Amino acid sequence: EIRHAAVVADGSGMGTTVGASSERVAVEGRSLWWARLRRIASAVLAMIAVVLAGSDAVAAATPAGQDVSWPQCSSRQGGYGLPMPSASAPFVVVGLTAGRAFTANPCVASQAAWARRTRVPTSAYLVATYPTRAEVRAWSSGPRRPSTLRDRVYNVGVAQGRAALRVLARSGLRTRSVWVDVERNRRRPWSANPDMNVALIQGVVAAIRAAG
Repeated sequence: EIRHAAVVADGSGMGTTVGASSERVAVEGRSLWWARLRRIASAVLAMIAVVLAGSDAVAAATPAGQDVSWPQCSSRQGGYGLPMPSASAPFVVVGLTAGRAFTANPCVASQAAWARRTRVPTSAYLVATYPTRAEVRAWSSGPRRPSTLRDRVYNVGVAQGRAALRVLARSGLRTRSVWVDVERNRRRPWSANPDMNVALIQGVVAAIRAAG
């Protein structure tokens, strides 16, 4: 899913949608956005097919890595109680957010403790989401002067990254990498203007990099 973020960042060279042609450019930009995602997905599926065509013995002996997050939490914590991966998993990526930005995985601490106990290599990820108007108003102040919507959205991205890093700091999770999960979300759709989406992801990445 980090591949999606790469596709987002790759759109930074697109023109800003302004003036009478803004609707047409926004639609074209959105089409390019999803076309690129489809091409990436096709390439990934092709690679998976190549892997599956290899040795069955190797495939059976090598379990896949897995991401875990709020769905593995108990129902009392708002999750589904899904099982944790096998202790023989080659790696696990632990979610810091609970499906969207400015939320916290309610059982991230216990998942971090599981990772330490089983000694499974672990990294973390956060889910970035395009901000609501209320979030833009609340988090528009930041590293960039909020003179344009793009700058304000960038600042919201920084705030999203910092919020997730605070969850990481108190979780006890030992990791030196944080992945950015960019997904299509019907309840929280992305902007039709790719520049706005790029600005948000750039802000999130800037916050993570600033943390070292």
